[in-house]
Amino acid sequence: VVVELFPVRIVWSGFRFEESGTGQLEASFGDITAGTTVTSQIEFTNLKAGVLLDIVDVDAFWLSGGIGIDLFDLQFQVDDTSSIVEEDIDEFAPIPAVFAQAGVDLEYVELMGEVGWMSVELDDFEGEILDLEFMAQVRLYDPIRIFAGYRYIDIDLEGAGSEGDFRGELELQGWIVGGSAVF
Repeated sequence: VVVELFPVRIVWSGFRFEESGTGQLEASFGDITAGTTVTSQIEFTNLKAGVLLDIVDVDAFWLSGGIGIDLFDLQFQVDDTSSIVEEDIDEFAPIPAVFAQAGVDLEYVELMGEVGWMSVELDDFEGEILDLEFMAQVRLYDPIRIFAGYRYIDIDLEGAGSEGDFRGELELQGWIVGGSAVF
């Protein structure tokens, strides 16, 4: 959803991803050793919101920059198939980020790219998040649009938690299709 209040653009979007499978661990995961056959299930939800200020808005081209937040909800469960050992990750992380968007408006079709990024270093936690999105939107009739594009999210975090030290890398990427409303 996009709300345009010239020169401010308020944007928010979201998606949910679920996957499960069976395989062998290439590296130890918690108390489950490498080489163990496991079943795993991941549920990942992302909600993204930002407030962007138009920096350039000439003819059909626009460029905006601003701040926002990426909300990540990750639930990951790994079960050893030969015993009762299981490892769970259940994390909700609101991550502030800087955002930039650029687009070309070709009357009935809009091409848009967006990048969000954050690097943080705290006493017991550090990490980087990169969130890229590219899409083409077609106006069906104002304010409704349909879109297709590509989304790439790279999360690289490490630190010390109540359960011990952790290091995690998560990379999600793929094609996106959906609808939007612009007000």
